[in-house]
Amino acid sequence: MGKIAIYTRVSSEKQAAEDRYSLTVQKERCEALLVSQGYRKEDFIYFCDAGISGTTIEERDELKELLKKLQEPNSEVEGLCCYDLSRISRSISHTMEIFNIIKENNLRLFTCDGAFMGDVNGQNCKIMVSIYSMLNELFIDQLRERVKAGLEKSVANGNYYGGPAPLGYRYEFYSTTQQDNKDFKQDKKIRKKDIKKRLVIDENEKQIIELIFHLFTDEKYSIKNVAQYLNLNGYRTRQNKQFATATVQKILENPVYAGRLFWAKRKQKKKNRKRR
Repeated sequence: MGKIAIYTRVSSEKQAAEDRYSLTVQKERCEALLVSQGYRKEDFIYFCDAGISGTTIEERDELKELLKKLQEPNSEVEGLCCYDLSRISRSISHTMEIFNIIKENNLRLFTCDGAFMGDVNGQNCKIMVSIYSMLNELFIDQLRERVKAGLEKSVANGNYYGGPAPLGYRYEFYSTTQQDNKDFKQDKKIRKKDIKKRLVIDENEKQIIELIFHLFTDEKYSIKNVAQYLNLNGYRTRQNKQFATATVQKILENPVYAGRLFWAKRKQKKKNRKRR
């Protein structure tokens, strides 16, 4: 027998901590399966991508290196083993692309869930790959929808997902299960996922924001003149820098100051640009 590649992957720290999908568990299960098929541990070659999504190949350096080895002329690697097909990819097109590489190079495929046990030339093998890859992609699509719905609901409840708090605001952390408990950070019973953050007015910075809008809307200052006024009168940004014209413009255009919260604003902008 030749060399056999073991590929492991987790997409997040949370997944890495779960018994079922931890890198250690994946590795051990793959080793046990291959030993039962007659391989020796000295025949194993390991490839691992940690903390990378299964929906893309571009950022997975180890998978790209593995695929390169599989396609080398006279490669010593005769097959691939993974926990299940979702570790290779959660994209139908990527999964089928990798499956075709395995099949065209007369390689073997093993998965710990028993779906694939070496031979990929069987009559039903391609059908099985198609079914599993469709289920894996469906899982990601459903997960995206659940996350999107959760974020929309959270924003509607006043939680903020715009990065650092804008000037004039600060973050207030609270527990969704014990909103009246001021010392919830000390309560070990409160799980991390129950702790949310929302914007509250920063009284120390509030006057700067009010002044900017007053000068622009009431006094009819230009954006450039607003910045000049702030700098001449000793006002500074949170980073203790002078106000640039662009900084003042961003403040005036920020929907947060109109009481509107949002999420994924940059991604939405990118989508709109592509449509044009």
